[in-house]
Amino acid sequence: MDKSLIISLKTGIRERVKERLAALNISARQAGIRAGLGPEGVRNFLREDLDDTKNLPRLDTIVKLCEALDCPPAWLSFGGDSQSESHESSWRIDVKLKLQAGVWRAEKTDLPDHLGEIAIPPQEGLLKSTLYGAVVEGLSMNLVYPPGTIIVFETVIDRPDEVIAGARYHIERSSADGLVENTIKTVERDASGRLWLVPESSEPEFRAPIPAVAQPGGDMFYVGRAVCALIPAK
Repeated sequence: MDKSLIISLKTGIRERVKERLAALNISARQAGIRAGLGPEGVRNFLREDLDDTKNLPRLDTIVKLCEALDCPPAWLSFGGDSQSESHESSWRIDVKLKLQAGVWRAEKTDLPDHLGEIAIPPQEGLLKSTLYGAVVEGLSMNLVYPPGTIIVFETVIDRPDEVIAGARYHIERSSADGLVENTIKTVERDASGRLWLVPESSEPEFRAPIPAVAQPGGDMFYVGRAVCALIPAK
């Protein structure tokens, strides 16, 4: 294949990858992990020398990228008019777990249960396969999410410095003895850059902000960022 054509193809793919990253508001690192290419997979492609004609992406890599970036392989490879081919009138999202502050359970740390489904309109800029639902129990967020609310989250892999202040996150904390708490809190950042988990509750016992740090011997993860919610009628 002519070298100039390879460079043109790589340039086009690179620009369309950047376009989708911006549209989805995700980083190259996040896209690489979503695509199964590792944290540096997409970054390296965006940084590499265009004159290196040996590194035109393989077809299986293109397919993985398209799944992560929610776009058709033909568009990512060659361009065109359509970026996303989602013709569904609604998305059916699995409801996988319950969220309740202060309740620690001896359960697996992934999303273990299947509690049903929720139908939502297609979400512009999001990838359906990254969404999951959770049911709220308890009163720690009842000013915005009363008990019985089903929240749809986008799976995230945010490090503390990537957390969006003011967003509501599904947070999973584990203790040294293996118990797990799954909850939802608003995450805020103070003037020193320290993160806090902030309840939004009518109940005094739940109102105190919690430092966003793991317990001794345990872990804390930002599992998902809230996208939308189905709130039960009063």
